Amino acid sequence: MDISLIILGFTVILLWSIFTIKKKYNYFKDRGILHLKPYWPLGNFWKVGLSVHFINRVNEIYRNFRGSAKICVFYIFTIPVYIILDIEVIKNILVKDFESFHDRGMKIKNEMMLILSF
Repeated sequence: MDISLIILGFTVILLWSIFTIKKKYNYFKDRGILHLKPYWPLGNFWKVGLSVHFINRVNEIYRNFRGSAKICVFYIFTIPVYIILDIEVIKNILVKDFESFHDRGMKIKNEMMLILSF
């Protein structure tokens, strides 16, 4: 097998991966939804485990965005995670729309913050 064919194949796969991840990262930006700018390819959690605990990072994101939007989004690698910041939206999810969210990996941090992972 020719080495140039292997290099070409590797280059195509690399470019396709970069394009796909960038497209995922721009999804919320293109729709005007408040989100943290992710760092490719680790998302917003590149510091977690090195110097910051996961819960401290989530609390930091919550403090930065509360009062400015009803929801915000951050990324764990390429997986979007939504933080619901508005108490009325939290009530709707937990009461009125519970059938749609009962198996979605909800974590309630306090009475004012709900984290949804899909």
